[in-house]
Amino acid sequence: MKQLQFSHGSIWVFLSLLTAPLMGHADQDMGWQGYNSGPSTPNIQSCDDQPGVKLGNRWNWHYPRETPKIKNGTKELKCTSGKKGILYTRDDIEGKYFVTNAKYLKVTPVMDEACTAIKRYCNPKIIELPPVTHKDYKGTLSYQFPHGVYTRADLEMLASGQVQNKTLLAVFEHSGWIKDGVVVSMNVLPSKKAKIKSLAGLLNDDREIMSVMNIDHGGSSQTVIATWDIATEQLVRMVALASTIFTSGVVTPDLRRIFAIDTSERSKAKFTMIDTQTGKLIKVIHEGSTEPFPVISPDGQYIAAMTVDGPHKDRLSNDYWRVWRVSDSQEMAHFSSMTACFDHRHLVGDVEFTFSPDSSKFYIGWQCGKSTTEDGNFSNGKSYGWLGSTETWQAGRVEEFDDVIGDGEFSADGTQLVTYSKNYNLRSRVQSKFTHCKGDQRELGKAIPDTPMHLYITDDTYEFRTALNNQCRIVASGPIGFNSGVNESTLMTGDRKRMVILKEKDDIGSIEVFNINFPDANALSKLQDSAQAQAKRDKEAADEKAKLTKVTDEAQKLYDAGFVAQALDMLDEYAERPNTPPSAVITNTALTWAKKLPLERVGKTLLNMYKKQMSQPVKTGDGFSGDDDISLPEGFSVKLVFPETSAERAGLRKGDVVLAANGVKVNSDAEFKEILRNHKPDDVIVLTVLHNATRQKLSITLDEALPNSGAVWAVFHLLEYGMVAAAAGHPDLTLDAANEAQRVSDKYKSSLHKEKIKSFITALKALSIAGKGDTKKAYSYAVKEGGFIIGGFDLLRTFYIGQNPNSQFWAPLYSDRKKLAYLLKTEASKLPETPTYNFGKQPYPNLKGQMTKKPSKKKSESKKSKVTILDD
Repeated sequence: MKQLQFSHGSIWVFLSLLTAPLMGHADQDMGWQGYNSGPSTPNIQSCDDQPGVKLGNRWNWHYPRETPKIKNGTKELKCTSGKKGILYTRDDIEGKYFVTNAKYLKVTPVMDEACTAIKRYCNPKIIELPPVTHKDYKGTLSYQFPHGVYTRADLEMLASGQVQNKTLLAVFEHSGWIKDGVVVSMNVLPSKKAKIKSLAGLLNDDREIMSVMNIDHGGSSQTVIATWDIATEQLVRMVALASTIFTSGVVTPDLRRIFAIDTSERSKAKFTMIDTQTGKLIKVIHEGSTEPFPVISPDGQYIAAMTVDGPHKDRLSNDYWRVWRVSDSQEMAHFSSMTACFDHRHLVGDVEFTFSPDSSKFYIGWQCGKSTTEDGNFSNGKSYGWLGSTETWQAGRVEEFDDVIGDGEFSADGTQLVTYSKNYNLRSRVQSKFTHCKGDQRELGKAIPDTPMHLYITDDTYEFRTALNNQCRIVASGPIGFNSGVNESTLMTGDRKRMVILKEKDDIGSIEVFNINFPDANALSKLQDSAQAQAKRDKEAADEKAKLTKVTDEAQKLYDAGFVAQALDMLDEYAERPNTPPSAVITNTALTWAKKLPLERVGKTLLNMYKKQMSQPVKTGDGFSGDDDISLPEGFSVKLVFPETSAERAGLRKGDVVLAANGVKVNSDAEFKEILRNHKPDDVIVLTVLHNATRQKLSITLDEALPNSGAVWAVFHLLEYGMVAAAAGHPDLTLDAANEAQRVSDKYKSSLHKEKIKSFITALKALSIAGKGDTKKAYSYAVKEGGFIIGGFDLLRTFYIGQNPNSQFWAPLYSDRKKLAYLLKTEASKLPETPTYNFGKQPYPNLKGQMTKKPSKKKSESKKSKVTILDD
């Protein structure tokens, strides 16, 4: 960056701050090459509206040494008053002009008309502003304009050239506050030298916005408080703060004070309190290295910042979170990383300090490292969460993570602490899994007072979220346009109809105001009712799971004692209770115990569970599945459309976005499923869908479905029933299971993916054929049908491979492991050498529950004592 030079007696500037650096007169020996012809520039001799103004007869064209590829043109200028100057143009701004004084300080902005630039130079209104000071810091010249208040009128006079203090004008132009003679607006900050750090608050009945900015000028940086008019987007006033360099700042809720890190003295940073109305320093709170992100409590009473106090013994640093009271700057507490990371070497990564919405509690997330790797990074990291009270300022560890993630935030009502993987109930002291919102987002966002909601900003949307029932629900959302680098600095007007967002792109900040769709009380009430209903269902499911766990534990004790049949009887008795939901735990247990039980006993359990799935009350099926893992400005994406369903016939396609159902907006598949609860099969529902950027309305006739993926589980239990039938020597019953699975698949099209179910059916039919002694025909049939892994559905691999108890029931298909591996789309080496158990011929129940006789051995089978394994 080129430098400005100042003297106390007069001001010398050897730069053009918006155009050519280092200008000089053509007659001076500055190493320039003379050039007397240039671009087609008008031969201006005088200006009609400026009588008496004299210009040189010709343009002097030259290549300055500092810009050897840019030609500069100059004409000598003499005003009527006798004041002299130089009219400039350059071939990179052909047709535009500006005027410098005799010292080559650019005085006027770049203008479209030469005579306009001359008029601005020759007839200014002389206005005095405070002089500019400068400071020589380690050989680098840096400049500080005086702290204090600058109104819009002051800057307009600077922009128009009506100010005698030209150096102050140069500083503001260089910083991007004035461009082409115009004071910038809040949405047009054209220079990377002026960067908005945060939004402080709204003033004057939400008509004005206060923002904190860092501006760069002449190698120096300064923090200012800028206030903007929302309606006109114009600057109202600017307060320059007292210190030279600030890294960031946070403003109190009353907008009277700003806390920021002053690093003007690099050897000793200062954590300071400054008056936002005058820019004057109120107090230095702490001296020493301080991290640049202080945190203020919502009630404005406390300010927290992390300080780095240097190495300590075998640790690389000793860091503290310190908390001060705002009213008198008294330190209330400090929390040491040495204590938090007592069995680690260092505090690594980011740490987090968060106050609860009512300011009564606080959370600290510590990220600790234990040792260093060859590239200098820390390994063996853990994270620790500390929870404390602002009444006692005592904190204790509440959670620990194996990975380095320590972020946490409070729910809007302050009753829950939401971290990356858990939801910590502050009332019951119970931890539970927290279901997050769409996408890979682990934050709830900024709590909104007097509501159960948080405001979260993504790259291109805003979202109102709740943390009800351990679930992050999106209540409403809308677009904000592209924002590279999400900035949490957002404000909402008191009527909650508009939102102010700080957006950043390429280090240039802009403040934008959006109309928002804030959820009304009715929407929130419905959401809370829905959450309560879901909470009731979840509690019932949790209670039932606890009962099942108790029963299975007791049954396992019976099994371990040798009472195998009695153990399975206990499970069956539990499952046969009318209000007991189906459970795969029981069928999995029966299959695991199969070696010690008659297979007819195992088959009975599998068949009973199939019937229990099919006996559930029918619900509505929509024929498609939504994807709540993709965050959208509105609606939800369609992940899968089931074939041969009303949804497919209506034209719904994968990737479409569902916006509304019967005119009611939906933001997630979960919300849509809630609407379906009020409908029955054969009802018609109208979807508003976005397909290839075109809005469409599709009418879908709802089908029959079973709750809790009941149809899927029914087919799954048929697969288990059929494979055990084959192991018992009943290939005909295995074929019956395959045909029944096909019937269920045809009946419940809206909730089953037929391609995936086809994998089950193909496997059962092949097993039936092999069970009749024709393994070659079984392999040929399976190849013709596409193998056992169809549509990417690879669940069957677990039935054949490894220690899974199901693998022992597929003996007839193990005669050629290479062919079997091909059908499973895996490697032969991954298949076990032989099925783990040969059950022999046993009685087995048919699908009606009637017991079949023990199959008789055929002559062709009587000679076989075991399955032959072909490895080649």
